Amino acid sequence: MDFEILVSIAIALCTMYIFYRVMKKLVYNTVVGLVLLLILNYTIFSGNPIPLKAGNIAIVAIFGILGVIFLAISKYFGII
Repeated sequence: MDFEILVSIAIALCTMYIFYRVMKKLVYNTVVGLVLLLILNYTIFSGNPIPLKAGNIAIVAIFGILGVIFLAISKYFGII
């Protein structure tokens, strides 16, 4: 019975550690994407910035740096 408890605790700890590593990467990507979006708005697109609507923020929050690249290309071609 003690062995089963130890195995269960070990599995739970391993699962939490893997979840932590994945979430840490996602949070870093999101923060870098949001900062990059603000930098782009105040430098390259200062005359006509990318609108900071809920949809655009959600794109950057979900996709991070790739979301910023998508928004920048969309703004360059006049889609948004």
